[in-house]
Order: sequence, then structure tokens, then C-alpha cells
Amino acid sequence: MIDGIRPTITSVAVPANDTYIAGETLSFTANFSENITVAGSPYLSVQVGGSALQAPVTSTTANSITFTYTVANGHLDADGVGLNSIQLAGGTIRDAAGNDAILVLNNTGVLTGVLVDAVAPSINSVTVPADKLYTAPETLDFSITYSEPVIVTGTPVLGITIGSNLRSAAYTSTSGNTLNFRYTITGGDLDRDGIAVATSLTFTGGASIRDAAGNNAANTLTVPSTTGVLVDAVRPIITAGQTFSIAENSAAGTAVGTVAGIDPGSSGTLQNWTITTNANPNGNASNAFTINAATGAITVNDAGDLDYEANTSFTLTLTVSDGVNTSVATTIVINITDVNEPPTDITLSANSIAENNAVNAGVGTLSTTSAQGGATYTYTLVNGTGDTDNSQFTISGNTLQAAASFDYETKNSYSIRVRTTSNTGLTFEKTFTVNVTNVNEPPTDITLARTALRKTMPSTPTSVTLVPLHRTQAQPLLIHW
Repeated sequence: MIDGIRPTITSVAVPANDTYIAGETLSFTANFSENITVAGSPYLSVQVGGSALQAPVTSTTANSITFTYTVANGHLDADGVGLNSIQLAGGTIRDAAGNDAILVLNNTGVLTGVLVDAVAPSINSVTVPADKLYTAPETLDFSITYSEPVIVTGTPVLGITIGSNLRSAAYTSTSGNTLNFRYTITGGDLDRDGIAVATSLTFTGGASIRDAAGNNAANTLTVPSTTGVLVDAVRPIITAGQTFSIAENSAAGTAVGTVAGIDPGSSGTLQNWTITTNANPNGNASNAFTINAATGAITVNDAGDLDYEANTSFTLTLTVSDGVNTSVATTIVINITDVNEPPTDITLSANSIAENNAVNAGVGTLSTTSAQGGATYTYTLVNGTGDTDNSQFTISGNTLQAAASFDYETKNSYSIRVRTTSNTGLTFEKTFTVNVTNVNEPPTDITLARTALRKTMPSTPTSVTLVPLHRTQAQPLLIHW
């Protein structure tokens, strides 16, 4: 049998529409009209931008050949790759009868959406802060402009050195092709001969800068001079943990103590001491304390705020300046010490007792008024003004008791003087009046108003007025005989 029919390409399958970057592959499969055999190293010429690139054979089947092109750095085709032709390069593509295949690329898939972008964004320029002296909380702003728009993932940082300390200017925003980075000066930063800027960005935690195709942007920075970008943010320091004490009720102007501080970053004099958070528990127009702006000496400003029983301590917040920088607000504690305070009043829960009472009957309960918290008190009857009737009473614990049985008709008002004594030995005395209340009492005897009666008495009952022995109103008594 004679076979003189040459194999032909019936179709060419192309890659899916996408933008391919360096390292990715584009595979093209040429399907033939009959089984073929490949010998040597044919390749498919692929047009990428202005370059014809070779896609070598990577696999075959009985009637197909797959050519694969691997994208390399710098390759770019923004309107779709093209296919030129299959080049034998000294090889052969034949059928079993030895007929050379006709290598016309028939029915090729659409390639306008098969794009290549393996050009990394380059850096056009780097800008740095203007020359000047910066202090907290000013910012150092940097920008990097790329050759094309980029996409930022995560938070890349620009390293800077301030003095001997490494700091990071964080990515803040994108403006067109420009990325912006910022570092905020913080207390303690000091560099008097100019900051230093890293020559590349730092990427951590998956951060990246890529173009829309996914190419990593260039990362070598050409940084302008920063010898004039100076930093001085060394704040004076108020010594931490300072504690003072002052007795309660101390008068205005009483010294509390002088706050200590240092200025490690310069030789400036500490000045402008300020209480930023004061105390004013009584809510009037005067704060509890004041401070000398030049020396840091604290004195009492309002004695009425210093009440141990209400507040045992106050926490104040202070700042100080060295003429350029202001310290971090720092707290100090002022403890209020207790002063024993005397009783200021005695009260008696009841000041009356009914006559004919039993001896040791309770009159009322004594209690003490005092600003001294937690104090205990004892009560005694004492000599002094108003002690006239002390002997008629006793005190058991805090109960005033009658020492006798009282008779309203004999005496109905008694004066006593009571002293309360605190457990710290402080006393207060007060006079009380105890009233005896009247009780209705039954008669205890009867007497006749006359001592004799006539011998001849009327035959009818006669009314005779009798007077009881006890002091109550006389009542008529009917006598029968």
C-alpha cells in the first residue's frame, strides 16, 4: 500500500486567559490529523511582546505534541502572546509512512487574553523628611515611588536608625505609584548628627509589594542624605514610685515634700512642674494640693480635703519640662495619716422614765458622734455643770439607768452630766435632763370628813363625802343603815 498523505495540524489548544509572571508556564498543544512520530528537538516559536521565544516539546501523544514556554524575568506582553510557527531545528515530525507533517497552525485558540508580565516594578525615587530638629510627637515621613502601580499586602516597614536605636517607619498609605511610610518620634529618641535610613524595606508576616500581575517590586533603595534630619525627644523623667505623707487636717501651706526628677538627655533645668490631675474630694473651688512650678515642692492648698476617715491617700499626676520636652505624666501618692479626733456630741435615745420605776430600769441608750472612724466609747457620770442629780442614775455599758424609784409628785425633772471617752482617751461631756412622767395611781385609804353622826338618822340612805388618803379627787360614798 502506498501512503502519500502528509499529516496536518487540525487545531492548536492554547493556555487559559490570564497574566503569567516569571516562572509560570504557557503550554500549547498541536493536534494532528493522524499519528505522528517526533524526532530531534522541534520547538514552537512564541511571540511575546517584541521577542520570538522558543517553546520546546515537553510531551507527545500518538497524534499530538505539547510545547511549553516558561516565562522569564523581563518578558512582557500586554495585548496577548502570538504563535509564529513550529521550527524543526534539524528534527522531524512524520507519520508512519515517513511523510513529513505539514506544520501550518490551523484552528489556533484565541490568544488576546493570554498575557505576560514578568517585569518587576522598579523604584523611581525615595524622599526623606526635610532637614530640621524633630521632637515628640512629630513624625518622620518617607515615600517610595515605583515605576508602576503596586499592591501592598500586610505592613512592610522602612528601617531607620535614631542614635543607636533601630526604629521602624510603618507603611501608611498609597498615592498613585507612591508608598508612604511614617515614624512618630517617641520619648527617648535622640540623634544629633542625622538619622540613618535602611537601603531596603523589611517584609514580615507575609507582607509584600507587587504589581497587578504579582511581580515582586524592586527593593533596593537609593536614599538621599539625612545628615540634617535631627531628633531630640529625650524627655525629663519624674522619679517613679514617689510617696509622701501628710497629717489629716493640716493647714494650707503645710509642706508635703519635693518631687524628684532628672533630665538625662540634656543639661536643661527642670522647670514648669505641673499637677495635671489633682484631688478635690470636698468639691469646692480649691484643689487639695499645689506645686511650686520652679522647684517641684508640694504644699497643702485646702485643709478641708485632708480627712483620713474619708480618704486615706491621693494619687496625683505630674509633668515637668526641660524647656524643650515635657515629661511623661507620672503619678505620685500622698498618704493621709490619721489624727485622733475627739468626740463632738453625745445623744440619749430617750430622756424620760415613768414614775414608780424599778431600780436599774433603763432610761435610754447613749451614743457618740465623732469623725474618728472605728473608735469605741465608754460612758461615765461626771462632776460639772448640770451634775445635780448624778447620784440618782447609773450607767451600764451605754445604757443610762435609774438608781432609784422616782415619784412624779415629788420630783419630775433630773439633771445629769455624762462624759464619753474614746479608746484613744479623748473625751466630750454633755448635760442631759431626764423627765419623770406621771402615772395614774389607785387610792390607798379612805377617811370620813366628820367624826360623829346624829343619834337619830333618817330612814333613807344618806350620802356622805369621803376623802381618800391618797391625792386624788374626793368621791361620794353612799352609806345604808
